[in-house]
Amino acid sequence: MTLSASTGAPAFLAFRRTSFAMPKKSAPVIPVVAPATAAASSSDKSPKNVLAIASDAKSPDMCRLREAARRALCDVDEVLELLVEGKLEHVSFNPDELFEGVLVSADELRAKTKVSYDGWVHSDEVALRLDISHNDAADLMRKGTLCSEHVNYRFGTVILTTKKAVDEFDRRYLSVSAIAEEKGKAAAEVVRKFGKAGVRPAIRSSCGRSLFFYRHELDP
Repeated sequence: MTLSASTGAPAFLAFRRTSFAMPKKSAPVIPVVAPATAAASSSDKSPKNVLAIASDAKSPDMCRLREAARRALCDVDEVLELLVEGKLEHVSFNPDELFEGVLVSADELRAKTKVSYDGWVHSDEVALRLDISHNDAADLMRKGTLCSEHVNYRFGTVILTTKKAVDEFDRRYLSVSAIAEEKGKAAAEVVRKFGKAGVRPAIRSSCGRSLFFYRHELDP
């Protein structure tokens, strides 16, 4: 791995991608210590050690920087600044993937960029509320299965829904994953059991996977 002569960081991190450019603003360089050589304590939050310290801090919504920025409705430069300042706790880094190997938590990023969109609910929040994946939540919203709208917001257009729409959806449907978690069984086993009882899924994913049952068809 080639190191920068001035910082000792991997040289690729000093590279500025055009797609991240903001007018009259230069991107910060993320100083990184390779995990094999990092020996900092967990209390050291200096930029030099932030990725090495947080490399074991996992979160279920970890994703690459651009995807995390999209989900959090912020800009990639804001993510980079938080990394340099050591303000993100959930960070992992795979040096084999270079810049694309940096993963952060979209939930943590949204909280720390303090984005306000009163009255609207993002797909990540829908996923948490309904106990489904982010991709499944976004798919429900894109298809209109969960009443949603495209809203002009900060850096472009994003699809959002409302708390009222999510509440109404949740009263009508219960996700397979929520049932499986409650019963301590695999999702496939839950679907088979209900299928034998004549209860069919109310909503399936794009690939045909069972996602939701009607609440009124399930045992009280």
